[in-house]
Amino acid sequence: MNTEQVIAHIAKHPAGLKFSEIQRFVVEGNGLDYDEKVKGYVWTNTGMKETMVRRYRGYWCTNLIASPGPYNDRKGILHTMCDKVGNRYVVKAN
Repeated sequence: MNTEQVIAHIAKHPAGLKFSEIQRFVVEGNGLDYDEKVKGYVWTNTGMKETMVRRYRGYWCTNLIASPGPYNDRKGILHTMCDKVGNRYVVKAN
């Protein structure tokens, strides 16, 4: 999977794609099962809870949404090549 493939996939959807739809495309495009679950932990309002979580949650996020911060000025491809409209990403018009 590469940036060009991801952008081309998003561009095929004029209404845009949700982040989870983009991540599913990347995960499955690399031959993995997006819906595979493993035991993991999540925070709730009462503390940490053990539950089943997607094994590949967070997969490729550094490339998709790398957040700029005090030690990192890198932006992900969704920030540089797409606009967020509501909860969907659409490819920026050139």
